[in-house]
Amino acid sequence: MNHSKKTYNEATIIGCLGRDPVTKYTPSGKPVLSIMLATTSAFKRDDTKGERTTWVPVTLWGLSAEYIGKYAHKGSRLLVTGPVESRTWEDAKTGEKKYGTEVVCEHVQILADPQPKVEENATQAIEEDLPW
Repeated sequence: MNHSKKTYNEATIIGCLGRDPVTKYTPSGKPVLSIMLATTSAFKRDDTKGERTTWVPVTLWGLSAEYIGKYAHKGSRLLVTGPVESRTWEDAKTGEKKYGTEVVCEHVQILADPQPKVEENATQAIEEDLPW
């Protein structure tokens, strides 16, 4: 195998969040966020037209994880770039070896004006403080 040829591994995805993001933290305190982005593409097979949805797993680290966890929500349209990586792990319950492929985010952008997520209790507290 000739390793002298360069390769390139970079994915660019524009998709919508499938659920509200929840940032988690590693034991050392590093923020991490795993999300699924839905992408939709049109297809035509014979005389049939349709749409196909593909779910793309993405992992964000550090400030990107915190930013998306704070400002994005289910349905937010994101632009994500980063390499596609494969990994293996052992299922904690069954001991079975698992495999996965994901985009590891190097850049993320919310494709709309970011607004902080409003908690239901926060909305209720604001309404109770109004003088009318």
